[in-house]
Amino acid sequence: MQLLALLFARMGGEVDMMGVNMRLFDPAQLSGLKLNFPDGRGWSGEGSWGYAREHEVMR
Repeated sequence: MQLLALLFARMGGEVDMMGVNMRLFDPAQLSGLKLNFPDGRGWSGEGSWGYAREHEVMR
């Protein structure tokens, strides 16, 4: 596993890379899905958390 990490570091240089390049769902299947954006940065770690902004509905 360590060898893979070293090879990956050589590929990317000093820049961290992350992401997912695949489509898990057809976009039509996501229509009407409610998206919430939790405010993890502002959360104290106790109790419920707020949201960074109002929810959106995918079209």
